[in-house]
Amino acid sequence: MQGVLDVAAAAGAAGLVAILVLGALAARRAVRKLRRLRTRVQRLLPPGLQMPGPVTLATAWANLHRWSFDARMLTGTGARRHALAMRRDLWLHVDAARSALEAGRVADAPLGELHHLNDQLRQLARDHDQRLALLPERRSAVDLDGARAETDRITGCADEVARAAWEALDSVTACDARHLESLVEHEARAVREGASRLRAVSGP
Repeated sequence: MQGVLDVAAAAGAAGLVAILVLGALAARRAVRKLRRLRTRVQRLLPPGLQMPGPVTLATAWANLHRWSFDARMLTGTGARRHALAMRRDLWLHVDAARSALEAGRVADAPLGELHHLNDQLRQLARDHDQRLALLPERRSAVDLDGARAETDRITGCADEVARAAWEALDSVTACDARHLESLVEHEARAVREGASRLRAVSGP
């Protein structure tokens, strides 16, 4: 009996290793395909035009999200319009936090666990957004007040995430600017000294 269990355990371990290896190979293949696709798309673009990066895409999505609610609010009335306004505010703040995090990630800013926390925040926002979508059917002042309070809590968290991300990005930008300033000053000094030596050698 023990021998059968050992064989089963060994087979299970081997199967797990095989699954992990196949998963790693599939992920590697998918990355290669995405890179090839990006290269092909880039070749189709006009010269000098680059594919939009993650920061641009995140910002574009935030604007599209906001515009969709703006358009729906034009025809909304009463409780429906109120709910749409809260949904727009909700995603305006949550999407802004995402854009700030993408900018920080691209710049290798020290973001800590902000990305993980923002994933939880977005899931919370999605759940709350679903409740807001049903709010006009309930038409209760108590429900509206509770929904507004919850919206304010989520947007407050999103604002804090965005603020922390921008502060981290500013620290990286300031460091890069000081480093570049030092390099420019060093090179400018070297150029001036070289020009002086050339003038000295060439004579009056």
